[in-house]
Amino acid sequence: MILRSWHGHPLPGREADYLAFLKEVVFPEIRAVPGNRSARALRAVGGDGTILVLTEWDDLASVQAFAGVDSTVAVVPKAAESMLAEYDPRVRHFGLVLSQE
Repeated sequence: MILRSWHGHPLPGREADYLAFLKEVVFPEIRAVPGNRSARALRAVGGDGTILVLTEWDDLASVQAFAGVDSTVAVVPKAAESMLAEYDPRVRHFGLVLSQE
């Protein structure tokens, strides 16, 4: 299993719009990719505005089916860019090594 991690900072007053865009557009597109297990958005506790997006995938081939051969490049739709003050142009991938559920 691969966890893909990315973060961005919505523009002031645009967080609700950005989260709605994730829920209504981006997450359904991600979920339609074979090998995707989940997609989540987390808000930083403490109010710095960071939104962390975590997606879970079966394997790196599934990630590449979504993101392309260079799977470290962030997939940020133009519509999302207009709602973000800044965002990470790269993502990080983590392999699960231990879990307690």
